[in-house]
Order: sequence, then structure tokens, then C-alpha cells
Amino acid sequence: MRRLGKTLHELRSGLVVVKPVASLRPEGLLQLKVYNRDGEEVGEVFDVIGSTRSPYVVVKVRGASPDRELYVEEPRGVRSASRGGRRGGGRR
Repeated sequence: MRRLGKTLHELRSGLVVVKPVASLRPEGLLQLKVYNRDGEEVGEVFDVIGSTRSPYVVVKVRGASPDRELYVEEPRGVRSASRGGRRGGGRR
């Protein structure tokens, strides 16, 4: 498991806004399961909002309120973004 980040706001609708750690790329987080410190599942990633430089993760909570620190399973299938270049990804 990887650390997702700190809980910023808990909403009445059952959503929690989390500020992710800087080393975590938000692209592959959607629908990943979210866990508390004890490894118990507390919900799943519902959305990623904000700018690309300062994103926030919205978690849909199931059941009890989550801890201050949240964790996610390792994102799978996330590739680094290709910048294109002369030999690939561009128009010909």
C-alpha cells in the first residue's frame, strides 16, 4: 500500500477531500480502494479535482469516518506520460 495523503474535509454526502502526497501521480487513482492505517477498506477514489500542479482526491467513504491519513493499493497500469518527439507520437 502507498500513502494517499491527509484528509482535509469531510462532507455530509459521504465524500472526503484528500490532499495527496507529492510523489503520487493522480492519473491512475480513479476507483482504487482506499484504506486506513490498520489496512481496513474505508472507500474508493471517486474523483480527482483541482489543477494538475495541485490536485485533490475525492474519496467516497463507506461506513465509518476515515482516519486523518489514508492509503491506496498500488496503482496498476500507469505509464509515464510520453512527450512525443521526432520519432513517435507526432503527425507525419
